[in-house]
Amino acid sequence: LASATNMDVSRLAVTALANFSEDHATPLVEAGVIPTLLALLRSGNEEVQLLVSRTIVSISSNEGFRVRLINDGAVPLLISLSRTDNPDLHALAADALNNIAEAGGLSQSC
Repeated sequence: LASATNMDVSRLAVTALANFSEDHATPLVEAGVIPTLLALLRSGNEEVQLLVSRTIVSISSNEGFRVRLINDGAVPLLISLSRTDNPDLHALAADALNNIAEAGGLSQSC
């Protein structure tokens, strides 16, 4: 998925992940989706970044998955996205960072 050459394929797959993650984050995380999501955040495609950020907000709402997000490098990527000019992307990145910070996740990574 992260190495898909066709951005339309990536976009469709990430849309499905974003929709599925709202109620089923656990099977996604247990299947190892976090590194793939983080690779897609680096894609430079704002539409994909928005969908991935929405998925990460869902995942980060689960306290047990926050350390995984930190360990896999989500925090620097989310900080970078929170500085974008796109208000929707900015808000989603900030929401995910807030979720991680709520349980002290950011202080654990420092």
